Parts: sequence; structure tokens; C-alpha cells
Amino acid sequence: MRDELAVLNRNIIVPGCEFSRSGLKFEKVDEATLARVSGCLQEMDAAVDWWWGDYLVAYADLMIDLRGGAKDGEDAEKLRRGYVRNHGTVLTGGQLVEVQVDRYELANFYNLGCRQPELSKKHHAEAMNGSGHDLAVAQDWLEKALACNWSSNQLRAAIRAAKRIDAGVTDTQPEVTQTELFAAKIWARKQIKRLDQFEEGEAEAMLADLQPILALAAELAKRIAENSPPRK
Repeated sequence: MRDELAVLNRNIIVPGCEFSRSGLKFEKVDEATLARVSGCLQEMDAAVDWWWGDYLVAYADLMIDLRGGAKDGEDAEKLRRGYVRNHGTVLTGGQLVEVQVDRYELANFYNLGCRQPELSKKHHAEAMNGSGHDLAVAQDWLEKALACNWSSNQLRAAIRAAKRIDAGVTDTQPEVTQTELFAAKIWARKQIKRLDQFEEGEAEAMLADLQPILALAAELAKRIAENSPPRK
């Protein structure tokens, strides 16, 4: 463990502060140093679940290789999860074991090329669960979340709304949540700012996607005009 700690200290370099397993040693305390340390800690906090997940995927695969048996299929996946649950670094307590299993599951579902670094682990979990563990569908949801600047809660709401529509379930009174409206407005403002950067065909494709929204706006305008009192 001392060797690993030495590597940690050599590679985490934040001017004005030294990292160790037992704490932070500040050479000086000022706003710039604190900002650098805070940024480093936030990045590490956001990344640690992915790091553990990738480690556990590699560990489970190694155990399968060393001990033999099928590498694909439901039985192989049960073995992998068993290795993860019994890994020596898992702390005591069922909740902590489940944390490691969740990390493994997410990293096993999304390989490195399928992840969106700008989005949180929770975004990825919502897309995975909402897609029925279909990677292509999950990636599509992540791209939408990124384009619309959705929070993980907004992403979950959008997935649920899409499932209700697919199931033919409609509310007795049509309703658009403030969250959905806000996300749509933010997305539209961003697209307006990048109109000059559109690639060939992108404007036509986006306009086609927007036809249902344009139709809704036209119907709303028509309804308002019909219900408005005539001008004198």
C-alpha cells in the first residue's frame, strides 16, 4: 500500500497543497490554492465511481479467465457479479456491497467510448435504466440530455413521458411541465447562437424534427385567436 500511496503523491500535483492518505498539507492558503484543490477534489469525486467500476469489470473478467467457465451469457454474468460482491476491497455492510455492484454494472454497460464526460454518473444510470439496458437507446437519451442541458431529474422525466406516449397513455388534461418548457427554451437559445455553425443538411434535419412543435404553436395561436373577443 505504501507504493501506491507514493504513486498517488507523485501524480496528484496541486501547487500550494500536498495530498496524502491522512489529509491535505497546505504550503499556503489563498483563494487560488483553495480553488485548485476544490476543483481537483470535485473532479476526483465525479470520477471515482467510474474508476471503481472499470476496475471491478477488469477484476471480474480476470477471475473468469483464471477460473475458467463461460465468458458470455447469463451464467457468466452471475459469476462476475459474485466476484464483485466478494471482492476483498468491499467494505462490510450490504449497502456498500450494492454500491460496488452498481459501479460495476454501470461501467460494464457503458464502455469508455460510450460515456458522456460532461454528464454525471446519475445521468448515465437514468439512461441505462430507462432504456431497458439497450445501449443504443441509452446513448440517444444521453445525447438529448447533453443537447438540452437536462439535469438527471429532467432526463428521468423525459424518459417517463416518452414511455407513457409509447404505451398510448394520455393524461385527461394535456400538460407540459415547467421543467420540460425550461429545457426546450434553453435548447432553442443555444441553437440560435450556433446557426452560423450548422453543417450541411443540419438545418433541414432540425427543421423536420421541429415540425410537431411548430404545429403545436400554430394550433395554440389559432385557438387563442378563436377565443379572443373581436376588436371594436
